Amino acid sequence: MKKAKLTALFLALCMLLSGGASTPPQRGWHRKISGSIEIGVMLAEGTSGYDFITGVGDQLITESPDLQITYTFVNTKARPFIEQRWRTTCSDIGCPSHG
Repeated sequence: MKKAKLTALFLALCMLLSGGASTPPQRGWHRKISGSIEIGVMLAEGTSGYDFITGVGDQLITESPDLQITYTFVNTKARPFIEQRWRTTCSDIGCPSHG
């Protein structure tokens, strides 16, 4: 199950980087992102996977300077509590996938 989630995250990041198109995206093709987001990371700092994810985040920050990203290590016994906090926050702000 963990491998499937990691694979899905990797594919989503690849689609994000490619823009979902066969031609390179042009500047200004997307909305600027602002505010703060928290990304749950299951990979340990110093691994190539972690570096890849933070590299994508760094690129997003370069393109949208008003964006702040917090990386939270979620591969611990505390993970269920972290996920519950995210679900609660998501329902408070009305995420489309969670109500």
